[in-house]
Amino acid sequence: MYKLTIHLADGSSFEQSLEGPLVRLGRKKDNNIVIRDKHISGFHAEFHQQSDGTYEVRDLESHNGIYIDNKKVNAQILKDGDRLKLGVINIDVRLDSSGAKDKPAGPVVKRLSPDRESQPAQPAPPAPAAAPAKPATPPAPKVATTPKPASGKTTPTPPSKDPGTAPPHPASATPKPKDNPKATPAPRRAAASITPKPPLVTKEP
Repeated sequence: MYKLTIHLADGSSFEQSLEGPLVRLGRKKDNNIVIRDKHISGFHAEFHQQSDGTYEVRDLESHNGIYIDNKKVNAQILKDGDRLKLGVINIDVRLDSSGAKDKPAGPVVKRLSPDRESQPAQPAPPAPAAAPAKPATPPAPKVATTPKPASGKTTPTPPSKDPGTAPPHPASATPKPKDNPKATPAPRRAAASITPKPPLVTKEP
């Protein structure tokens, strides 16, 4: 049984067994082995099974052709250890003589290269929304408070530092003049002087 190890342009690889009378390889979806790479033609190569069980590879007039061990070929019987080069795709051929048969991959086997020039890339599913982070609570500002005096208590006034000045007495005030019980009598008005009139003298006839 022939096994192909196909090395893609991105460095990844996969294995594919040759099963059936005809296996076609190319970029289009109608091929048995589909490789989405711009260096691979739509229908690039075919693997035909011979009557003795061997396989012959044939070039389908591809753009980059088929090279086996760095030699371009149009058709050639494959043997164990051959390396095929199709553009930038390398294919190693290995003949498995153990007699064990792999499970057939089906009529169409599709392997996609990262370079998908003829098929648009499918958008990735959106990632689940992360829970919003809770904002950090800022510490409450410190307010300086002035202590209040105890109820009913008055703060005494500190004495003056000047030794020559006595502190004012709270009860000191300018004394008001007292009422004098003996009032000064008002001056009397002088009596009007009356000039006496002379007596009336009557003369006798």
